This record gives sequence, C-alpha cells and structure tokens, in this order.
Amino acid sequence: MSSGPPPIPKKKIPRWVWFLTAGGLLLMLALYGAVFGGYFWIMDRAKDEIASANPDFEMLYISNAGKIKVRHKPTGKEFLVDGTAMKKHIPLHTLAIKPVDKLPDWLRLPDTQPGVRGRWESELDRDALRSSLDELLLDRKFILEEMRAGTMTACEPHALQCVTITLGENPAIGGSWYSAELKEAP
Repeated sequence: MSSGPPPIPKKKIPRWVWFLTAGGLLLMLALYGAVFGGYFWIMDRAKDEIASANPDFEMLYISNAGKIKVRHKPTGKEFLVDGTAMKKHIPLHTLAIKPVDKLPDWLRLPDTQPGVRGRWESELDRDALRSSLDELLLDRKFILEEMRAGTMTACEPHALQCVTITLGENPAIGGSWYSAELKEAP
C-alpha cells in the first residue's frame, strides 16, 4: 500500500545568495549613513563659518531652499536671510529695512549747510566730503558694506542701523552735496 508520492524535498536557498543580500543591505545602510552624515557635517561647517564671520548673530537653522534663519544676539530679533546671496557675511543692509523718519543730528557734518530736498551742501570737493563722511561713520562704529558710483551704505551691527548716503556735485556753489537715509531693523 502506497500512501502517495514521496514528498518533494524543499529547495534551499544557497548560502551565497544570503551573503550577497546581507552585503547589499549593509552597503545600502553605509551609503545612507554617509549621505545623511555628510549632510549634517556640511550644515555644521556652514553654520560655523557663518557664525565666525557674523559674531553678533546666532544661527538657528538652514533650510533646504537656501534660507538661513538667524537671531541678532544684541536685540533678540530673528531674520530669514537668503543664503545664496550672501557669501559668509550677512549683509546687514538687507535686514535694516524700516526707514527712520527723523534723521539724527550726528548725520550732519559741521561744515555743511542745509540744501534743497533734505540734502546738505558743502564747499568741499566730492572726495574730501566722502572722506569726512567715512570718518563720521567710523566714529559711530558703522561698517562700510556697499559702495557704488555715488552711493555708500554703512551699517552699525549692534543696533542694526544702516545709513545710505548719496553724494553729488553742485557746480553752482563749487562744491558737493550729500543726502542720507537711515534705516533700522523692524
């Protein structure tokens, strides 16, 4: 009496297949670890570089879109800065965007006269006037951030104030003029 056909022996998976599978999984884990570890290492390095170039700011985070959230330590104000536009140094004039209505008296040089449209006129030539303005800004701890044809922008990092000064020449008086706009962080 036969009870039926003999059972079919189970086919075993060869050991080499198990070794390849385990090796592949380990390789994938190592690659994922390297990618994520590298990402966090690069972010830490970027934060360290930016923090060393901007001691008045604390780095909060860097988004994948290239935006950097920073806190200004002296005032506690938080800003979102475009990380692609800045190299290492945070351009303060992009943070100070609220115009100050009444300009402080220190912005008027002693040897100038009030002119038209809120400008001050001087008998100095343009280079001498610029030199006097440079000294004035340095005395107030302002740092020159940007200089274009007839415009200079300087910022005071602790108070987050920036002044934009426009220079021009006035042949009628044989001298120069300047106007100033002061802005602060909101």
